[in-house]
Order: sequence, then structure tokens, then C-alpha cells
Amino acid sequence: FCCYQYLLYLNINEFSLMTESHTNVTTKKQKKKERKERENGNDTKNNQTEMVSFASIMGPTLYTRSAEHVKEMTVTNPWDFPKPTQMYSTMKVFGENIVTANDGQDHKNHRTICSPAFSSANLEFAAHVASEQLSNLFGLWEAAEGGDKGSFRVDPEKGLFNLTLSLIAEAGFGMQFGLARLEEEEARKEEDKGGELSFEESIHVVSEKLAVYVLAPSFVYHFPIPSLQKVKRAFDVFDTTIREVMSSCEKDQHKKDLISLLVRANKQDASKRESRQLSNDEIYGNIFMFMFAGHETTAGVLGWALRHLAANPDAQEKAFQEVNQLLEEKGGLMITAKEVETRLIYCKCVFFETMRRHPVVQIVPKWVEKDTSLGGVPIKQGTFVHMDIKLLHHNPRHWPNPQKFDPDRFDKRISDPINPHAFVPFSFGARNCIGQKFAQTTSTIALARIIHRYKISLPPGVSDEEVWQEKTMITTRCAHPLKLVFELRD
Repeated sequence: FCCYQYLLYLNINEFSLMTESHTNVTTKKQKKKERKERENGNDTKNNQTEMVSFASIMGPTLYTRSAEHVKEMTVTNPWDFPKPTQMYSTMKVFGENIVTANDGQDHKNHRTICSPAFSSANLEFAAHVASEQLSNLFGLWEAAEGGDKGSFRVDPEKGLFNLTLSLIAEAGFGMQFGLARLEEEEARKEEDKGGELSFEESIHVVSEKLAVYVLAPSFVYHFPIPSLQKVKRAFDVFDTTIREVMSSCEKDQHKKDLISLLVRANKQDASKRESRQLSNDEIYGNIFMFMFAGHETTAGVLGWALRHLAANPDAQEKAFQEVNQLLEEKGGLMITAKEVETRLIYCKCVFFETMRRHPVVQIVPKWVEKDTSLGGVPIKQGTFVHMDIKLLHHNPRHWPNPQKFDPDRFDKRISDPINPHAFVPFSFGARNCIGQKFAQTTSTIALARIIHRYKISLPPGVSDEEVWQEKTMITTRCAHPLKLVFELRD
């Protein structure tokens, strides 16, 4: 798994490493060309290849890009392909959670307790928070980048990063701190003198240094290295603050933020549900995973979506007209979660198409505990079977012209229904992402409000590599910073 993630970081995929002859040697340039041909559906040699196998240090491994295989592993026969939770053991550092829980009753316990936290009430609360925070973001962009002149250039990634942190802090933790304070903490972080950190600064460090904290052994934090000491202090502040919030949630029965709903659901009479009560550490583990997953998904997808709309003015105009019609009818700028579902159909299609082109998670691993078969192919016990989401989403058998950015694919009003097992950015089946509606709602609102206020374009002379190259470690992000051109609409 680590080797695979490193290959992704180098922008090399397993399908470009595995050929009919394992002795073939190709250059990196040839591999990139072959991969592009596959994603465009022009690879005559391997266009029919749906599953490949190879031997790794972890044992026999299969990768599939077939929707039929995905259905078999997640719906038809999921118990033969459980989640290899041993691969997620490092994520238990904050407590057992819905991601690390074993399949079966253990996962069901977490799912039952966590589900109420993503109720319609929380979605509407998150929608309200998103609309308010976006107004703050626009003010910061325009003040800092000369927006009073009507047109300016800004790399939206940093602003979107802070936007999602603010959104998670308020809709998730019930804490109100504005984007301006986050920007101030961001500016001050290089001037750290070793003193106490505020929660705003700690949440910045936690979100940026998660991999360091998870992977580094605990003894390294005893070394007198300022950067490591700061990481340790940040996680201590974050831990203390969140646990204090958890305690306060038991006293207030009316708050609608994610933590409050989660804590209240856990305290309900266990006799009325088919699950045990979660421990405080398990509640904390879930809270941390929701923050990390929600923040990464929203910020990453929005960054890609703005680049695609900047490169596709027709799609951008269509999205603008849809949002403009809704907001003119309302006479205001607040967008509800219900309106995302019923009125912002095309904007939501933009979100889906962006996740098709750039899935946040590249692979979903599975594990074979006993001899079985997949698509009629026998598979031995101990084999890893990975759903390659990137190549599944670019499989020409499921997606005509897969390299084209075409939100209309997802518009049921004008297009045939897609194969639900060919589009799994949030996984599928019992282990699908519990927060997908939260991500869809907040991302679509952010996208709609940004497009409604600005006309966005790519800067002249920018190369395709600067715009579209990906970098993947835990999740997929834009590889290169890029200042887009923002023009205020009339």
C-alpha cells in the first residue's frame, strides 16, 4: 500500500507498470503516454483489461477498474471482500472509529451512533454556515488582491482550505471563528516562538501535519526540534479543546453541530437500538476522522472544480445561470440544503463530474479471507483486491470520452442514468462514506456562490501540466499552485 501511494505521488499508476511481458522496460515518458491513451479510451492493447494481478511484498494483489467487480465486492458478495482494517491501524491513534472498525457488528455500532450526526437538521445548519463563511471569504479575497478594481488574480486553494476549516469548526464543533482569524494565524505560523498555540492555529497545524503525527514514533517528540515540538503542542491543544467541547455537549440539548448530535445519539438508551454505546475515545476518534475527511474532500474538490470551470466557459455559464435564477427568485444569497437537491441540479453535476475526474481517494482496498472468485476468476485466500477508483472513473466501457469534462453526464433530465457502480468516489455498500451528503451540500453551495459572484478564467500562457497535474499521498490534490483570474460580475 505504501509503495502504491509512493507511485501515485510520482504520478505513476499500476496499470502502466504491468504489461503482458513483465520484462518490458519503458521510459517514464512512454508510461505517461500509455496512461493518457488508456484514460482517453485509445489504448488498443489493454482497452479490454479490467483486472490485473501481480506479486508484491504484501502478497498476491489484484486491481480492478470494472463496475461489475465493484458491485460484486460491495453489494452482491461483500462478506468475501472485507475491508483490510489492518491497513488503517495508524488511524486508530485518535481512537477506534468508523473508518478503522472491522466489518460486521463493530462497524455497525459506529455507523448507528454516527448516522444522526448527519441528519437533515445538521445539513441545513451546515448550509447556513457555508453561506455565511463564503461572504467572509469573498471579502478577504477582494481586500487582499485588489478586488475593488473589478478583476484580480488569486490562488483559491488557501482560501478554500481556510473556508473548510471554518466550516468544520462551526458546523462540526460548534465553534465560531471567522476566516479572518484563520488568515491571521496562517500569517503568524512561521513566527512561532515556542509558546502556547490558539485553537485556530492548532487546527491549522493538525490539518497540515496529520501524516507526520500519525507516522512518527512518539519518542521523537522528546527531541528538541522546534517543528516537532510545535506539532506536539498543536495536537495537545486540539485534543484538550475537543474533549472540552464533548463534555459541554451533554449539557446543551439544542445545538445542531456534528459533535453535539453525535454525543447525544451515543447517550440515548442503548436498549432502543441494536448497538453498544461508544467510549469517549471512540467518539473522539470519529470526530477527528470527520474533520479530516470532510476538510480534505471539500477543499480538494472545490479547487479542481474551479479549474475545470475556468477552462470550460460554457459549463461555467450554465452553472451561473442556474444559480442566478435561484437567487433572483429568493432575493437573497442564502442557499439551503434542500435547494441544493431540487434547484442546483447542474451545479451538483459539476461537483460529481469533478469527483469523477479527480477522485479524492485513488484506491479502495479489500482483502480475501477465504478462497472465492471475482467475475468468475478464482481468488485465493490472502489476496488483496483493490478497486482502482481513478481508472474505474476513466474506464471507456463505462464513460464515453472519459477525459472530457462533461457535467451533463450526471444530469438525469437529459442523459441516461449512469451505472452506480462505475461512480464510487465515496465507495459503495455498507462501508460507503457516511458524510457524503455533507460534502455534496457544502461543496455545491460554495461552488454556486463563487460562480455567482465571479467569472473565472485561466491565466494566459499557463501549461496543461501546471493546471492538471495531480499529487497524491493520502488524498488527491492539485500539484501546482495556480492563480486564477477572478472578475466580479455585474
